[in-house]
Amino acid sequence: NAGGNFNGTTNSDRTNYFETIPSNYLETALWLEADRMGFLLDSLTQKKFEVQRSTVKNEKGQNVENQPYGLVGELLGQALYPAGHPYSWPTIGYVDDLNRVTVKDVKDFFLRWYGPNNAVVVVSGDINPSETLKQIEKYFGSIPRGPEVKKLKVEQPILAVDQYASYTDYNAYFPMVLMAFPTIPMYHKDEPALDILGSLMGEGNNSIFYKNFVKNEKSIDAGTVHSTQELAGTFYVQVLPYPD
Repeated sequence: NAGGNFNGTTNSDRTNYFETIPSNYLETALWLEADRMGFLLDSLTQKKFEVQRSTVKNEKGQNVENQPYGLVGELLGQALYPAGHPYSWPTIGYVDDLNRVTVKDVKDFFLRWYGPNNAVVVVSGDINPSETLKQIEKYFGSIPRGPEVKKLKVEQPILAVDQYASYTDYNAYFPMVLMAFPTIPMYHKDEPALDILGSLMGEGNNSIFYKNFVKNEKSIDAGTVHSTQELAGTFYVQVLPYPD
């Protein structure tokens, strides 16, 4: 109603809530976010929980199970990371997990992680910084800290032998061959070199992969890219050959 929009995104490292609003509604946005962080659980009923459970299961079907190559991420996580590693399962979870989860599970998770000491507030645009800081303190200042959050440390995945996985995707016309190599987490000293290597090898019409696969009409698409996350990274080599 204020002429803005809001949404949220998740990945294996963080949850992100955001609003894009006219600057004169900044205080409203800060109040909404503080209300979410400090008082969401007071309004979480079983009925509301079931609506959201159904929504997430539908999103899983729409964006993962019924998308071309949509299950590749799940297979990669299982192949690249040992059981128990945070990246070994998908962010959206498995349907069995979604069916088992309870309102208590949600509340316990929220109370463990969704506190001001585990959050970053970012405000940008046509604002007065000093006034904005006062508003942030006004709405977030009274929210109690959550449990201590320490930086998670896990061993970097090293594959002793090659791992192989495959599945039949009836949503895809072109077969896909994907090779994935475990690398290093973000901000590691080798990240820039691996990023550049991925770009040189497989990005753009002048890359080696484009010339040797796409331009030579061996595949419809081919490329390489290096991607990093907080705990680990992956170097991807991908080719979509023409079907037989």
